[in-house]
Amino acid sequence: MEDVGEGVAALQDVVDGKHPFCQALAQAERPAIVVGSGVFEREDAGAVLPLLGSLATLAGVLKPEEGWNGYNVLAKSAGRTGGLDLGLVNLKGRKVSPTSPKLVFNMGADEYSGPIPDDAFVVYQGSHGDAGASRADVILPATAYTETAGMWVNTEGRAQVSKAAVVGPGLAKPDWTILRALSEVMGLTLPYDDLAGVRDRAAQVQESLNPCCDCLK
Repeated sequence: MEDVGEGVAALQDVVDGKHPFCQALAQAERPAIVVGSGVFEREDAGAVLPLLGSLATLAGVLKPEEGWNGYNVLAKSAGRTGGLDLGLVNLKGRKVSPTSPKLVFNMGADEYSGPIPDDAFVVYQGSHGDAGASRADVILPATAYTETAGMWVNTEGRAQVSKAAVVGPGLAKPDWTILRALSEVMGLTLPYDDLAGVRDRAAQVQESLNPCCDCLK
C-alpha cells in the first residue's frame, strides 16, 4: 500500500503523471478506484470529482468492451446503495425548503433526535425505539430484521435476501404489511397483498431487485 498524499494537489500530480504511483497504476491489469462517499460532502468536491474522472479515464479503469468497471463509490451509511437504486435522491442538489410539518412519520429512524415542531403529531414505526420513538404520539410496532423476510442491497448493488429467524413479539408486523394497511385506510391501497407482490413491485422500480432470481424466491 502506498500513500499518494492528501488533497487536490496530490491527486492532480497523479493525473498529470508526476507521482511515482503512476507507474504502478499503468501496469495494473484491472485497475480500480474506490471513492468514499464522504468526498461528495467536501468543500472541494467540485475540484476532486473531475480529477477522479480524469484519473479513471487515463488509468483505464473503465473498460466496457471487456466488461470491466473499476470505478466504485463506497457508501458510508447502511442502505444507501439500495436507496439510490430506488431513486431516493435529492435531484440536482436542491436545498430542501424549511417546513413546519403537522405530521411526522418516522419509519425506523431510531437514532433521529433532531428538531420536531411542538404541535406536530408524530408516528413512529419500528422495532427498537431509542431516540426515534421518544417523541412519538403513536407507535406502530414493526418486526426487527431477524423477525422479517427481507431484501438487502450490499455496497456493490447486489440484492440479497434473508428469512425470518424467529417470530416477532406481540402485535409487531413486518413494515410492508403496516404500510399496506395504512394505504387501505387512506383510500390509496397499495397494489400488493403479499411478499411476492412487494418484490415484484421493487423489480419494476429497479431491475437489479428482480425476484425471478432463484436466490430471491
